[in-house]
Amino acid sequence: MKKIYTIILMIMVICSSNYLFAQCDGRYQTEIFRNKDSLGITYGQNLDWTGANTVLTMDVFQPLGDTLSLRPMIFFTHGGSFEGGASNDMDVDTLCHRFARKGYVTVSINYRVGFFPFDSINAVKAVVRAVQDQKAAIRYFKKDRATVNAFRIDTNQIWVGGSSAGALTALQCAYLDEWNEVPAWDTAWTSANGGLEGTSGNPGYSSDFRGAISLCGALGHWYWMDNSDKPMCAVHGTADPIVPYGTGWASVSGNNIIIVDGDSTINAYAPSLNTKDSLYTFIGAGHVPYAGTSAANMAYMDTTVNFVTSFVYHHLDCYLTDVPEIKDFATLVTVYPNPANDYFIITIHNYDNKPYNIELNDALGRQVLSRFNQKTREININTANISSGMYFLKVTKGNSTTVKKISVR
Repeated sequence: MKKIYTIILMIMVICSSNYLFAQCDGRYQTEIFRNKDSLGITYGQNLDWTGANTVLTMDVFQPLGDTLSLRPMIFFTHGGSFEGGASNDMDVDTLCHRFARKGYVTVSINYRVGFFPFDSINAVKAVVRAVQDQKAAIRYFKKDRATVNAFRIDTNQIWVGGSSAGALTALQCAYLDEWNEVPAWDTAWTSANGGLEGTSGNPGYSSDFRGAISLCGALGHWYWMDNSDKPMCAVHGTADPIVPYGTGWASVSGNNIIIVDGDSTINAYAPSLNTKDSLYTFIGAGHVPYAGTSAANMAYMDTTVNFVTSFVYHHLDCYLTDVPEIKDFATLVTVYPNPANDYFIITIHNYDNKPYNIELNDALGRQVLSRFNQKTREININTANISSGMYFLKVTKGNSTTVKKISVR
């Protein structure tokens, strides 16, 4: 009898888990909200590289009208080679807005920048200052949750990410977590300046977080990672001259400063559910190709958003019961990566097991691919036999149809 009860309980847990996982469909995957922006919030202060006091501020973006009491959070921290940059830089501002529209609370911080002369010792100090500020910002929201709870953050689901220098900051926050990992020449300086946690604000609260998002970033050494560490995902261009795709020199203003392990190197050691799905490579692309206003930049941004969306979504604790219903079929169908090099994935969100058809036509309207009566939530299309060019993907399900433009390289 005890075995029977145990089996019944296991079935109930599995069914419940599947039901709860399904509740996340739509939310956190598609942009269903508008934004509520709160700019210039002070989260701390500290001395910059010249010894001057710096007030640390951040911009916070929330899904407008969202009533959930526990919301996951993502930091998108700006780049600038630790010499410049700001919380409203176009790439991180775009990322914050787009992920807030998916249901996340997103944050872009201003951290202490500047160092001189341009050498490895001063570069490491600049990174440590950024790490200290990033951790102070995490603690700010842990404190908020424990006190006034103004932002309603699920503090077990905070992701720290960034672009370029912001990505380096996120990775160092995640994996530079042991004192013996600090470069020997900087242990005394780091200790005298608050250690790895720093003194930038909100003491007494944890700076722990769920995982890291590296957009063209690098880690000091791959061996800082171990299987007990946080999961990570990354996007990176193979022709990046600023932060290496693999192992190589990181540069500032054309000067080689320090050898680091880029996203391609560290991905092999990343403690993730599936490392082959945790790195997206932009073949032939340079540094932060998603930053800018050209059609190519925006295509890289779409791919970045979709790739990060998929990765983080599959690491979320999906226990929601009040997810808004999505009816717009065009919103429910997403395609990435776009541009596509070797493949692209079609995803039908909120999939209800009803069959659908797909057709891929070239710019002249000629059909190059078709699949009918598909019954899976995702389809992976191999582009090996598809010529480079612009195509139009038509997805039809019942009486609903949407057409997506996709570039194949």
